Amino acid sequence: MGWPTEPHVGAACGKLYVTGEYAVMTPGARAVLVGVDRFLTATVRGADGPGFVRSAHFGPEGADKRKYESLPDGHLTFLTPHSPDIVTSAVQVGYEVAAHRSGSVRELEISIESDLDDPETGRKYGLGSSGAVTVALIDAITKAHDCALRPVELFKAAYLASARAGALGSSGDIACSAAGGLVLYSRPEPVDTDGDLNELIAAEWPGLILESTDWPAVMTFLIGWTGRPVKTDEQLVAAGKTSGSTYESLAEDATAASDRLWGSLENPEEIMAAVSDMRVVLRKHAQARGVVIETPLLAALSDSADSQGFAGKSSGAGGGDCGIAVGLRDPEAEDQIRARWREDLIQPLDAGPCPRRP
Repeated sequence: MGWPTEPHVGAACGKLYVTGEYAVMTPGARAVLVGVDRFLTATVRGADGPGFVRSAHFGPEGADKRKYESLPDGHLTFLTPHSPDIVTSAVQVGYEVAAHRSGSVRELEISIESDLDDPETGRKYGLGSSGAVTVALIDAITKAHDCALRPVELFKAAYLASARAGALGSSGDIACSAAGGLVLYSRPEPVDTDGDLNELIAAEWPGLILESTDWPAVMTFLIGWTGRPVKTDEQLVAAGKTSGSTYESLAEDATAASDRLWGSLENPEEIMAAVSDMRVVLRKHAQARGVVIETPLLAALSDSADSQGFAGKSSGAGGGDCGIAVGLRDPEAEDQIRARWREDLIQPLDAGPCPRRP
C-alpha cells in the first residue's frame, strides 16, 4: 500500500521500532524505525462558515466536531468547548505555519480517519497514532494553503505541536510518520520550544538525525499484534529515568545495534543479527530495571520467528502491543510463522513497510 497522494489529503504512516526503543529517549542515541503501510489521514476542503475538525474519537456523531475561527496571523479561536490536546495544538501549529508562508489563511473542514486501530474493537495497534495525527493535520493544513512542508520541516512542526500540548516523548513516532520508509533517527538536543515557531522550524537542530530509505526488497517484515495495548508513557515511567549507568549502557548497546543495521542495508544476515542484538539489549534492560518489556506472548512471537530462520523481537515500549519478524523472503516460512502466531492468539497484521513519503 502506498501513500495517499490526493492534494486535499494530509497523511501519516504508522511506525514500529526495529532497534533503539527506550534508548532513543537519550539525545545522541540512535534508533531505526520502519514506517508501516497503515495510514492516518486528514481530509480537507474549504468551509463556508466556521472551520471544524471532525473525528470519531471526539464522540458520537453530532459531538464529533470541534468548530473554530481563524485570525489573519493564523491564531485560532475554538468555538466548541473541549480540553486542549494534541489535535488542538497540531491544528494551531498548522495554521501558524500556513499564515507565515502563504500570507493568509482560510477556514477548513478537516476530517480525521485512521487505519491504526483495530476496526472491530477500536483498540490501538501501537503504531504511533498520537504522532501520526499530529503530522497528518499539519500536512493537511499546509497543503490546503499551498505550502506543503518537507519531511524534516514536518517533523519539526509536529515536534513543536507536541511540546505545546505537553505530549513530547522521544518523537520517534513523529519522525517516522513525517519521513516514512526505513528511518534512522536521533532525538535533538533540548529545543527552546517557547521561541518563534517559524524561526524554530527554519533553524538547525543540533543532534537531530532524520534519514530515510526504503525497506530492502529482498526481505520480509512481519507484524504480530498481541491485542493488549500498552500506554507508552506509563511503560516508560515504569522503566525508570533516562539517566545513570543502566541507561548509559542501554544507549550505547542500542545505538550499536542501530548502526549495525543501518550500515548493512544490503546484507540481510547483518540486519537480522542487529534485530537479535536489540532483543538481547531489551531483555538486559528489563532485568536491570525490574520491568516487563517482553511479555510471554511477545517472547512466543519472537521465538516462533527465530525457529523459522527469521529474527523476532518486541517493538516499542513492550508490555503488549506489537512484535516483529524479519528475514529473507520465504513464503513457506512466513506462513509457518503466522500459523504459530495464530495458535498463540497473536494476530498477524495485514501490513508491512511503506515507502518513503513522496
